[in-house]
Amino acid sequence: MEEDSENVVIPNWIDDLLDESLPQPAFKARSREAVAVGLAIGRMRIEREQVGFVPIGFGAYLKGLARVANVNWNRLCAWIGVDPETVTEDSAGRLARVAADLGFDLRSLLLHLRIAVAESIEKAPIPVIVAYRRNAGQSGIDDCEGTLRDMELDWEPGERDQLRRIEAAACDGFADAEG
Repeated sequence: MEEDSENVVIPNWIDDLLDESLPQPAFKARSREAVAVGLAIGRMRIEREQVGFVPIGFGAYLKGLARVANVNWNRLCAWIGVDPETVTEDSAGRLARVAADLGFDLRSLLLHLRIAVAESIEKAPIPVIVAYRRNAGQSGIDDCEGTLRDMELDWEPGERDQLRRIEAAACDGFADAEG
């Protein structure tokens, strides 16, 4: 088995198949990269299923998944094409497609994005605020939604509008990935 630079082990049979069937080195390299990305996404998806929802921003969550799945963060960001730790209207669609590949449901994706935006607006770690305001008997995801909903009431209208545009772009990107 060959290990690429992101610690993804490509099975020998795939490597042999690429060597036999792809005479052009550039195409072989792109094919090997596609295999490595597919394997990395698969490993991260398995880890996401194990971890479940954690009330942190999307970029931080993705970075944590990459770490536990032994996926190179810089290579992952290069493949995504945007910085997952900076959520904008322009990046939300692409991040949503990655989230769909990783098996996120739309509700948890939108919460991770809302947390990232809230942290940039509030300049405070949202998980601490969620824990402080925890309601007895509610799940973590319900607590998080309630806390964010309450916080957003204090935001400027432009900040709420920005969040809604990000959510709309994420919903479009998620639908594209699903459909």
